[in-house]
Amino acid sequence: MEYLTRVGGLAIRENKVLAVRNKTSPIYLIPGGILEKRETNKQALIRELDEELNAKLVSSKIFKTYYSSKALFHDTPLKLVTFLAEIDGKLRPGHEILEYVWLTATDYKSNRYELAPIFGQQVIPDLCKEGYLKF
Repeated sequence: MEYLTRVGGLAIRENKVLAVRNKTSPIYLIPGGILEKRETNKQALIRELDEELNAKLVSSKIFKTYYSSKALFHDTPLKLVTFLAEIDGKLRPGHEILEYVWLTATDYKSNRYELAPIFGQQVIPDLCKEGYLKF
């Protein structure tokens, strides 16, 4: 099966996880995006964090890979490769991004923000199970 591969940077600070919302949707996503031709996962992560948030990747390690039968905004199956990402720089939304937020436990539990399905239903619970977030 052919998947649309997307990378996501899970930046965590002070028990909050970073999320972005693009200009065309009310849904909050993990910062990241689709790989360009001949780009590695890490190269795509570096490029996307810079384009979306003016953020520089300091360090990263693969967290988990997730699969979905349909990618958000695309009509194809999704493979999402997530990285625990330490970032630096003064965050500033890029041309595709309307805003960014640092999600708290209260935000998540109260459904304050509409999250992409994989992010809200799988990634955040896995971050909690693994001890990266304490909600």
